[in-house]
Amino acid sequence: MKLILAIVLAGAFPAAAQTIDFEATCGGATSGSCSVDTTYSADGVSFTPPEQTVCMGNTNGDPGNWGLEGTNGAKYLCFNGTNPGYSMEIALTAPVSAISMDVARSNGSQSGDSFTIVAYNGATQLATQTVILGAVNSWSTVSLTGLTNANRFTWTGNGAGFHPYGVDNIVLDPATSVPATVAPVPALSEWALMALGVAVVGVAAARKKKRA
Repeated sequence: MKLILAIVLAGAFPAAAQTIDFEATCGGATSGSCSVDTTYSADGVSFTPPEQTVCMGNTNGDPGNWGLEGTNGAKYLCFNGTNPGYSMEIALTAPVSAISMDVARSNGSQSGDSFTIVAYNGATQLATQTVILGAVNSWSTVSLTGLTNANRFTWTGNGAGFHPYGVDNIVLDPATSVPATVAPVPALSEWALMALGVAVVGVAAARKKKRA
């Protein structure tokens, strides 16, 4: 008699990173203008202020003469102080462990303009980073990693006077992932062992009686 024990694999694959490229804004249109609004609310990402403008990019005719082309599609989130500002906050329904985004200054900005991003868990600040931006349409990738359940981010463009800039290709990495695990094989209880022993003895006795 063979006793077969099954080992069950349990767990889940790591969740995929979420990317926001702003191509879904304006109903997918590539002309005109619009705000980021609630485009990504269904994906668990809320932008404040929602009125912040999305620019179309050089490929789509560069309305507004920003001189920028997005890094993941032509569109990008654009800031010039009046549309409506230089700052942004995003709130997440699911916490993340890392964020990255591409940032560039646009026409009308000055050399030395900078960009600051801050990560929070609720009201608790987790990390911050400030970078000096390169030339117009020369995008820099800004990243914060190793975060503990970050669910809110703020950022702002810094500079004297008029200092417009763009943001594109926001990537959010999940806070946790559950690796595949091997479920332990249940141990036999003392009563189960006794029952198994009685059964084995009974089978042996029956075979001996049959031979006799």
